[in-house]
Amino acid sequence: VVRSEFGIVEAIVEVKDANEDELANNEINSGLYAFDAAWLRRRIDSLAPSPTTGELYLTELVRLAREDGRLVTAVAFEDDGRFDGINDRSQLAAAEWNLRVRRNEQHMRDGVTMRDPSTVYLDWDVTLAPDVTLEPNVILRGGTSIGEGTLIGAGSQIVDSTVGARARVWASINESSTIEDEAKVGPLSHVRGGSVIGKGAYVGNYAELKNSRLGAGSKQGHMSYLGDTEVGEGANIGAGSITANYDGTNKHPTTIGDGAFIGVDTMIVAPRDIGKGARTGAGAVVTKDVPAGKLAVGVPARIREPGAKPDSDPATSAAGTGSSGPSEPAAGDASS
Repeated sequence: VVRSEFGIVEAIVEVKDANEDELANNEINSGLYAFDAAWLRRRIDSLAPSPTTGELYLTELVRLAREDGRLVTAVAFEDDGRFDGINDRSQLAAAEWNLRVRRNEQHMRDGVTMRDPSTVYLDWDVTLAPDVTLEPNVILRGGTSIGEGTLIGAGSQIVDSTVGARARVWASINESSTIEDEAKVGPLSHVRGGSVIGKGAYVGNYAELKNSRLGAGSKQGHMSYLGDTEVGEGANIGAGSITANYDGTNKHPTTIGDGAFIGVDTMIVAPRDIGKGARTGAGAVVTKDVPAGKLAVGVPARIREPGAKPDSDPATSAAGTGSSGPSEPAAGDASS
């Protein structure tokens, strides 16, 4: 901002066109103006390209106004970074930093705890209830909303998602999903678009859900995948279990009923329906629906009543009734 010896604003000079004396001035134009609209309409076409850059400068209107005998007034305010100019990526980063500091300070004044606010990144539309705790290196993006008393652990990234009250997310990624009250996610899990983690449900480490619902109180402890799956309440998904939802062309759904128990390393080939209270044995490959209360074991899985003894192995059973004593070796058999 260039002033006369009497302190009257005479011009605004762009940095690229300024001389040494003008560059030594510490009164900087913020870029916010109020004009007489009728005068502006008359004079806007008088702007000429800068001989240095070839650009049209809106700031030249100040000089034109003084040529017309109009008074130009500058209003000073404290430099808090809100009107910083941005001409390169370095200045953009500095402006984002200033904005983030102000935003984080406001959240903390409103009752949010940030263990290290310098490492917390919040988009402008993020909403945080009182008593939320954000640990270091947390990123909350888009329209994310976090409920009262919830802990978002270090290294978590949550995008366009809703997290309820008194929930906990540890070092995990949540995208376009809902985590209901008192649910727990992580560490190192991925809740993808369209998924819902029900009230009090638990998703442990190295687990992934896509377009799936884990019912209230259900558990998906570790190293498992649920795709296009509806899990009822109080169910348990064992380690290493997956729903094979994609056949190479289409995606297919799976339903797992209330109280179902999916044993470790179970593969459920969709589309499948696992009934209420049904169970699968370790390593089962489920290619048929499992009725409520039944047990599926083996590869491919066969349906049994829970508690029933397994069938005798046909390779070791004799025709008819077998003897309880040791059998005689057949001709050619090797003796022990």
